[in-house]
Amino acid sequence: DHQGNNFYAGAKSTQLVVRSIFPVGNYDYLVEAKFSLDGSIGMGFSATGQLYMSYYDETEESFGTMVHDEALANVHAHFAAFKVDLDILGQNNCVEKTSVKYGPRTEIPGTETDHPDLHVPEKNMYIHRTIVETEDEARVKVNNQAPVQWKVASCSEMNQWGYHKGYDIIHPNTPLGIMDEPSFNDYHMIFSQRKEHDEEFLTTPVDFLTINEPVLPIVEVNRTVDGSTA
Repeated sequence: DHQGNNFYAGAKSTQLVVRSIFPVGNYDYLVEAKFSLDGSIGMGFSATGQLYMSYYDETEESFGTMVHDEALANVHAHFAAFKVDLDILGQNNCVEKTSVKYGPRTEIPGTETDHPDLHVPEKNMYIHRTIVETEDEARVKVNNQAPVQWKVASCSEMNQWGYHKGYDIIHPNTPLGIMDEPSFNDYHMIFSQRKEHDEEFLTTPVDFLTINEPVLPIVEVNRTVDGSTA
């Protein structure tokens, strides 16, 4: 009760959840799409199933954890990537980058009209909005110490307050992983124009003889980005 009037209120949230389960090998992968009343869409990914194990001997100690007399739970990683095609009020779309910055007040647009007698701090937090020009600028590594908001928006359609209409793309700050080779391990998000050859790089029949080969990844996300206009 911040106002001292002893009044409390709340609103019930309702979501439509679409869930699919994909059995792959020893795993059951759960993929969820959550549609909320405020227009937001959330994606979820998790795995369950049987423990991935191999035969244990003392020379394998560095590659997992012993879970039974002769069984080793192997160290490994799971990656999930979602490809989303968005047309916001037509195909004339752009990627907007909104950064939160902190710096001298003289660097902030609009402050040049400050009255000389106005007592203001020498430095301020402020919002900096730009339209991304090329796909190379739209490869994203999430960094909580340098917060950035990304939006896929209509280049021409504005709301009543003068902001581009679109969808903010919010990615949790999850680890990228420690392997150097896989291209899908380089960035949290990549924004690009749709190209006719995208599916060639993003969908490949799985061959279980090569699925564990990190140097030749099944999915090559970086090949969908050629530096063209975002």
